[in-house]
Amino acid sequence: MRAIAYNQFGRPDEVLTVVDRPEVSPGPGQIRIRVNLASVHNHDYVTVLGRYGYRPELPAIGGSEAVGVIDATGDGAKLAVGQRVGFLNQSGTWAEQVVVSEAAATPIPETIPDEIATQLLSMPVSALALLNSLRLAEGDWVVQNAANGAVGVTLAKLAQARKLNVLNIVRRPTAIGELAAIGITNTISSEDADWKNHAKALVGDARIASAIDSIGGKAANDLADLLSADGELVIFGSLTGQPLELNGGQLLFKELNVRGFWASRLMQRITPGQRAELYRDVLGFAASGDLVLPVGGIFKFEDVTAAMVAHGTAGRGGKILLRP
Repeated sequence: MRAIAYNQFGRPDEVLTVVDRPEVSPGPGQIRIRVNLASVHNHDYVTVLGRYGYRPELPAIGGSEAVGVIDATGDGAKLAVGQRVGFLNQSGTWAEQVVVSEAAATPIPETIPDEIATQLLSMPVSALALLNSLRLAEGDWVVQNAANGAVGVTLAKLAQARKLNVLNIVRRPTAIGELAAIGITNTISSEDADWKNHAKALVGDARIASAIDSIGGKAANDLADLLSADGELVIFGSLTGQPLELNGGQLLFKELNVRGFWASRLMQRITPGQRAELYRDVLGFAASGDLVLPVGGIFKFEDVTAAMVAHGTAGRGGKILLRP
C-alpha cells in the first residue's frame, strides 16, 4: 500500500516521499477506505513543516481529508462496503488505503463529485461553524481576507444564503472577477493603494461587526482598521506565519475584542448531533450546486513534490488534490 510520508519536519517539497506500507485491516467499529482523491490543505502543509497546533509522531503520513470508497469493515460497523465517503483523519489521508473510525466518515451524495467531496468536511464545515459563532445584528457586515480560499468562498456563499453582508478582501485584482463568476460580490483587492477607503465607501454607514483574519502579520491590523466600535477580530489562520501586528490604540479606543477560532477544538466540544448537523448543512449546500470549490490541480502520488510546489504558488486558483 503506497502512501506519502515524511521522516522529519521540513519543507514539504523536500521531505515528502512515496513509501510502501503494510495493508491494515479494520478493527471493531472501523472501516477501511480506498482513497479516490485527497486534499492538500494549508494546515497539512504547515503540519509537515512542524508548525501547526499539533505535531504528529514521526514517521507520519501526510494529509487530513480525503474521499474514497469503503472496501472493508470491522465488526459492528454500520456503513457498507462500496459506499463512497468523505473522511477526516489526523493520522494521515495521503495513502491508497486508510483505516478510520466509522464516526470519522460521512456518506457522500452521488450528485457531489470527488473534486468537491474531498474538500467538504474540513474547510467548508469550519467556515459554517465560524459563521455560526459570529455575533451579528441585522444589517451588520463581516469583513474577511483571503476571501478566494475555500473558507472564504464558503463563508461568503453561506452568508449570502442567510442574507448577511460580507466584504471580501483578496490580494490579486484578477481574483475579483473569479469570485464574481461564482456569484460573490463586494470584493476589493488589497493591492489597490486606496483599498481601505474603497471598503469603507462600499459599506457606508453600516456597522462592520466582525473581521476574519486568515493571513496574520500586518493584515490583522488592516482588518482592525475597518472594524466598528465594539467589533471583534477573529483569528482563523496565519498564512504568512508572522506574528499579529495590532495597534493598541485601536483595541483600546474602539474597545475591540480579539479571539481565535480553531475548528479542531470546536469539534471536540460539540455533541455528535451538532457535528452531524454541520455536515448535513454543508453537504446539502454542495449538493444544491451553490457551493463552488475550485481545483488548482490534480497530481499523482509520485508527483508529490510538484504538488507541494503548486500548493505554495501564489494565484494557484484552487485546491491542490492528490490521486493515488
